[in-house]
Amino acid sequence: MTNLLLFSLSDFFEHENTKELILEEINKFSCYKSSDNDPDIEYFLKNKSFEKHNNSTAKTYLLLDESEYNNGNLRIVAFFALALKVLDVSTMSKSAKDKAFKEYDNRRNINYIPAYLIGQLAKNDSYKTSVCGEEIFNHAIYQIHEINKLIGCDIVMLDCTEDLRDRFYMKKIKNFTEVSVESEPTEKRKLVTLFTRLSYFIK
Repeated sequence: MTNLLLFSLSDFFEHENTKELILEEINKFSCYKSSDNDPDIEYFLKNKSFEKHNNSTAKTYLLLDESEYNNGNLRIVAFFALALKVLDVSTMSKSAKDKAFKEYDNRRNINYIPAYLIGQLAKNDSYKTSVCGEEIFNHAIYQIHEINKLIGCDIVMLDCTEDLRDRFYMKKIKNFTEVSVESEPTEKRKLVTLFTRLSYFIK
């Protein structure tokens, strides 16, 4: 297994040389095979992460190979992006809301709930067999936990393909609830929205 070090994208902004080095590594990053053949995830890292990080609409975090880092090299093993979003639960039945949000007052009439969004999460195809997806997810949850100390919120949400839902989030991570969301006609693939509770993972 590869030991990982967590950095925010902004950690590399202070010095021009480190910014150039991390940009080179980002351009080398490939996650097509390990991200359910979804080109949008890799595109986000290479083309949108800096802009969204700078304007604070989403913060990107990089997981680097610790051994390579100690030898003076920057090797991106995986990344994830976090943001704040509103979870639309208007399509959920009243009984489902009772079960999911039992501590909320007037829960049956709730249609929108603030949530932490895991917007992107993927690992480098070069590390496909040496790092498991659960470890990357746990790093994202830990970072959300740190944010939660300042901004109280217990809902974590994400969008993913049906295949990724079945073979990863529902099978390996578990504790997720699906919200029915109608895909736009222009979407290339159907995405499903899942949510869970931060308290399931942080005690």
